[in-house]
Amino acid sequence: MSFFLCVNNINANVKVMHRMVERLLPQYSSSFVFEELRDDDDVYEVETVNGMVIIRGNNANSMAVGLNHYLKQYCKTSVSWYANDSVVLPKGIVPLNKKITSKAKVKNRFFLNYCTFGYSLTWWKWRDWERFIDWMA
Repeated sequence: MSFFLCVNNINANVKVMHRMVERLLPQYSSSFVFEELRDDDDVYEVETVNGMVIIRGNNANSMAVGLNHYLKQYCKTSVSWYANDSVVLPKGIVPLNKKITSKAKVKNRFFLNYCTFGYSLTWWKWRDWERFIDWMA
């Protein structure tokens, strides 16, 4: 069964995350598995099993935070908001020695001072916006 057939049979949050990983880490996209948790709080879990990175969260944004945690803390890399910057990963999946779980400290959060960014974001193309949205998540 192909990866794309699997994606069509799963929920929207998982589809969003698969698409994000395909954009950010195309060479490793098949190494990530996303699963939805049933939780009222924003929470994520990250673990590695049989060479796969499994990221669970109560929504796509929580899963994205879990992905960011894995990339920063274990792969020692970051995602730039510039669409032309690639994400450089070590060769192979970095294994975790235990499952990581984290819950948001506050219920509501916000980002983006529209006045500051409004001067330049006006001229962006969709490719730039899509990367910026991935970066914000």
